[in-house]
Amino acid sequence: MDCLIWGTGKCAQEIMEIHGMGYFREHAILAFIDNNKEKVGKKYYGREVIFPSQIINYSFEKILICSDIYEKDITEQLVNGIGIEKKFIMTLNDLENDYYSELVKKNYLYSKFLIIGDERLYKQREKSYTLLFKICGFLDIHSIGEIENYQYDYILLMDLMNISCLNRTLGKMKLEKEMIKFISKKYDIDEDIILTDAVFRSISSVEKKYSFGEENEDKTFLIIQQTSRVQGLGGGVLRVAHFVAYAQQKRYYPIVDMSIKSQYLEKNEEGRINAWEKFFMQPTGYSLQDIKKSKNVIIVGSGPINRKQSSLMNNISLDFLKMQPWVESQVIKYIKIFLGKTDKVLGVLFRGTDYTNTRPYGHQKQPELKMMISKVKEKLLEWGDFDRIYLCTEVEQAVECFKNEFGEKVCFYPQKRVQEDFNGRLSEIRFKRKNDAYHKGADYWIVLNILSKCHSLIAGKCAGTTIALMLNNGEYKNKYLFELGRYGIDD
Repeated sequence: MDCLIWGTGKCAQEIMEIHGMGYFREHAILAFIDNNKEKVGKKYYGREVIFPSQIINYSFEKILICSDIYEKDITEQLVNGIGIEKKFIMTLNDLENDYYSELVKKNYLYSKFLIIGDERLYKQREKSYTLLFKICGFLDIHSIGEIENYQYDYILLMDLMNISCLNRTLGKMKLEKEMIKFISKKYDIDEDIILTDAVFRSISSVEKKYSFGEENEDKTFLIIQQTSRVQGLGGGVLRVAHFVAYAQQKRYYPIVDMSIKSQYLEKNEEGRINAWEKFFMQPTGYSLQDIKKSKNVIIVGSGPINRKQSSLMNNISLDFLKMQPWVESQVIKYIKIFLGKTDKVLGVLFRGTDYTNTRPYGHQKQPELKMMISKVKEKLLEWGDFDRIYLCTEVEQAVECFKNEFGEKVCFYPQKRVQEDFNGRLSEIRFKRKNDAYHKGADYWIVLNILSKCHSLIAGKCAGTTIALMLNNGEYKNKYLFELGRYGIDD
């Protein structure tokens, strides 16, 4: 199928990064369309950018609109302004549905896959992979030479952009192309059977329907699963918030399932304890135990939220969250300690470790410590003096540097922190204390709640910042968020 793509902005870039080596390996892109005269005539992903009026010069089968916000306006321009029939227009929802249909038709779901990627990430996400594919083996970049020892139908490249030894400056599409060419030539393998993680993204975001009995026939339950040790509590809460909003639109009853491979479970708790219920109540009071024999159950796995789901997720909020009693009592206690005697507290969120060490592809870049301290000094002059500076960080050296710079004004929650030279992920670290997995999550949620009650905010963009802003509900008198781009995309 020959396609024209409308858009050359962030949305189009995201679609190309995801589907450039997936859907568009088999469907040709003829050109990109844009109303911006400064972009027309230039190249975008190797194709010419044209004006909408030039569409008639092309023989195409579909025009893909790469925009969530302006989809209706662009459709109107195409239909009423240019005379394109609606049957030739493809939305982002249509793209995801079409690609998923192709994957099903090709029996990808029933084939044997050899996965090549980051061994550490594979082990952390193994459960979510095996729920979707028949895995015949895994090879990391260093053991790729063993590829001839496996019998497989397809090879699936996973998370290449998060493997530090690869040349990530190439960009996702170019890196995937280079890897496919290398594997194909080196081991005499047909390029058509080497797939990228767009396959996983498409399949893993699809809802799976089950019936476990005849109970609760008047209700449909939506189980929101998390099957990754990598995802932190902040990202997990935001994902749950999105699906709770979705469930409300669809009149489903949401239930959160964090009982498999969560970093907030001790090893002897996996499969027995739901980590979500360590910190929060279930959104509607129903638990996994309550629906064991229910007739209508939908499960959404740990894959990304698809466009169809996203379109129904209005009014995202954290109003559904109800903390477990001990967590709530600690929040109240420390808000009184840090904020009780003054309303002039500057909240600062500084992230290190996972972000600055691993530079996860597509995540927001975080400021360096010197940059953060410099910005705090600047904003103290601009916003006026503060009685206290509440520092929210997991890095011990950041606490020491802030104390050296700002003295007794600095306050912070007494959580366990890592040293500056720690080069792994927070999900991997274990502190020597009883119930460490629980306290890691509880501490995280407590410090963010305190941050949300501060007078003003300075922070890098991350899940924790988003949560603090949502809990704050627009009450910050001043705020500054670093705009540094995304790792691997804006480098």
